Formats: sequence, C-alpha cells, structure tokens
Amino acid sequence: MTYEYQVRNIIAGREQEGPSSAIERNGVTVTFPTTSRLDLAVALSAAGASAAALADVSDEQICESVRCVAHDYLTDDDMLHAIALFTGSPLRYVRASVENLRTWMAGIDRYMRLALPLRNEACRFVYQPTGITGVILAGDEVALAGYVAVNALLSRNPTILRPSALEAISAAEVVRALVRHGLPAFVHLVSWPSHVTELTNLLLDSCRNLVLIGSDRTVDEICVIRGPDGSVERDYRVNRNVVEFTAGHATAIVTASADLDRAAEDVIHAAAMNKGAECINAGKVYVESAVSTEFVERLVERARQLRRGDAIDSSVDIGWIGEEMVAAIRRRSGVDEPFAPGSASILHADFGSGSMGLLIVLDPSNGSDFVLSEMPGPTLAVVPYDGGIAAAVRLANDALAGTRSRVSTVTSVHGARRDEVAFAARHLATHKIIVNGSTGRSMDGMSTPHHGTYLVERLVRRVTVSE
Repeated sequence: MTYEYQVRNIIAGREQEGPSSAIERNGVTVTFPTTSRLDLAVALSAAGASAAALADVSDEQICESVRCVAHDYLTDDDMLHAIALFTGSPLRYVRASVENLRTWMAGIDRYMRLALPLRNEACRFVYQPTGITGVILAGDEVALAGYVAVNALLSRNPTILRPSALEAISAAEVVRALVRHGLPAFVHLVSWPSHVTELTNLLLDSCRNLVLIGSDRTVDEICVIRGPDGSVERDYRVNRNVVEFTAGHATAIVTASADLDRAAEDVIHAAAMNKGAECINAGKVYVESAVSTEFVERLVERARQLRRGDAIDSSVDIGWIGEEMVAAIRRRSGVDEPFAPGSASILHADFGSGSMGLLIVLDPSNGSDFVLSEMPGPTLAVVPYDGGIAAAVRLANDALAGTRSRVSTVTSVHGARRDEVAFAARHLATHKIIVNGSTGRSMDGMSTPHHGTYLVERLVRRVTVSE
C-alpha cells in the first residue's frame, strides 16, 4: 500500500499554505509544514482573539458538534491503514482506539455531567476558562488528539494543538472535523514533526495551561531549560498549569487465589497492547511465590503465541517498533550476554530487526531497569513475593519511589479474596485499581478519570455559588 497525506497548519479554521517537508514510513508519506515562529505567533494571536467568542458558545452547541464529529471522524479505512503503517501500531488496535474515541464523543453529554457537575445538595457550580491551552503530543496514541481537543473545548479555553509526527494524521483530522461541524475558531493546529526549541519555548511562554503527552524523559526535556553545566535554569512546571500524560508505571499483582489462566491472559494483554507504548501498559507483575512457577509457565506460553510484524495484518499483536528502539531494548536486556551477572534473567525473548515480541524477565530484586525505568517497547518484569498482599503492595510502592509522580496510573489486582483487594485499594500508590482485569483496558470508554482526575477539571476554575 502507498498513501500520501498532507498536514497543514489550521488557524481559525483556515488551512495555511507554505513550504513543507515529507516523512516516509512503510509506504506512507506524510507532508508537514515548515512552521516558523511567525506562524506560531499568528496562531497564538488567533487563539487569544477567539477567547470571548468561545466563552459564549453554549454547552449544547459544543456537544452537538462533538456528536457530529463522532459520526465521521476517521471513518476512511484506507486512512486507518495508513495510520497503522506509519505508526507501527497494529491495525486492529488503531480501529479499536478510534472506535473507543468515537463512542466517547457520541456520549459527550454524559461525560460533561461526570466531569463538570452543576450542583450538589448545598450549592451549584460555575466553571470559568483559565486561558489559552497549549497541547504538545509527543507519543503515538491515535485517540489522544481528539480526546484532548474535546476536553479543551469543554473548558472553553482556546487551544493550540501541536502533534508529534506519529499523531499528526489523527490530530489534523479532528481539527478538520471540528471545522466542518461548526467550531472552526477554537482549536488551532500548528505542526512541527520534531522538537524545535524556539517554537516549543514560544508555545510554553504564551499559554496559561499546558497539556504534555509523552514519556517522563520527553516531558522533562520540553519543560526544563538547563545551563551548560546541566543545572536547571527554568522549569515551566513551576508557574504554569501543567497537565502531564506521561509514563504510567502501570502494575499488576497476582495473588495465590487468582485464576491463573485469566490473570496470565490479562497481564499479557496489558504488557503488549500497542507495542507497550501506553501509560496503561503494565510493565511489571508481582506474583505470589506459591504460584509464581505455574504463572510464569502460562505467561511464557501466551507470549510465544503473540505475533509481531506487519501492522496491517489483522492477526498481528505487536507491530513495527523501529530498529533503534529494538536495539536499545536488546542492549538493556542483556539478551546477547545470557551469562552476564545482573539482577534480571530472560524468561522469553523474540527480537527482529524493527519489531519484537513481548520480552519477559525475572527480577527477584525488584531493582532492575525493567522495574524502575521506562522501556520504549513491550517488556514485562516478573517479581515473585512472599508475605501476602502487604508485601506485594510494599514492593509495588517501592518501585515508584524514584519516579516523578510516585504514583502509578493504574494497577490490576488478580485474586478471589476481597480482603486482599481491599487492602491493596487502601495502600497502593495508584490512581486506579482494576480487579481481575487488564490495565490495558482501563481507559475503555474514556469517561473514567485519568491520573485521578478528569482532564477538563484541570483546565477550568470552579466557582461555588451558594443559594
């Protein structure tokens, strides 16, 4: 398949002409604008000028437009194939992710009631916009551009949306859809496919709210300006309202009372879905020692059944990752030096040149790179534990101690004992617990809080009116 797609800057509903450059991956060529400082300044000016008009748009009008977008957003199957080929995400994942987003959009009224309740028993609430919102997408999740754009609209904040190269098609299509359906002036698309410090800093300097999506390291590179000696000269997170969608450090716990077949299936899904690139991918699983041998056998058996390769093959579980990333994971795993000393040993590995299966390692120390760090692909560390659920919770929390948030996005707890689940819910450093399920499905529906809150909540000021 060959496919060409043109990304243009879209400011106040108008697509901008200008110089461009192209990136080709797997037969898909995406052309990007050569964005200048002036282009971004024009978009920021247009965003500021639209603030008053956006504040006057009714909830009903926004919801009606979003419901219309749900009906025709990314419905072209060739475009979905192109997204799969360009990003390496399996086609069936791309389709499911887009369908998830469209279903959420179709029920946007319900989401508004959940995220922005109008009253409680004692008073009513009014929500005020807080200023221009800058969005930097630095990941490869096809649904996030639409999710963030709609949340920004609901907050009544004019928005500058800057997608990564991998998210450019889905971002451009959502802005075009909003233009088609009556909201042309409020979400502006400005694209530069790789990091440009001058443009990024202008966006950060000019926006009151920042939504940053990517790895911990990427977000740190965006927000922090360092001097020649590495010291921090400025951190934009200090004086901006910054919402970070970063590494989730998602975790699974398997107790001795768990249905091991079901738990293995859920953990494999959680670790491997979309190439291990999501904040809800479980990169580590704590397994009670009494069942660890049996559970590992089930894990490895299922990992061997995963197919890697062509992203548009409907039977493929893990698509293209990239030679650089695969090589980096291979180096860090030590798979080519199986007798080298280390805290982790390989249980299952399946490496290709630009793709890989799920890499499973055993780490009794709870201290390897696989447990403590982000990996740019599908990896799973197995950590056996003794001492009951309290020991599993302690190990899971210890692994988060060195992370920025010190809290995981989501943790799955597998077991039949309610007292163990209740203990985990009280003591785990996590925003969300899934009982006997996959962390990889924890955002299905997109109406549950992320990192403990709804995105739109972070972008508004709530005023309480007592009557």
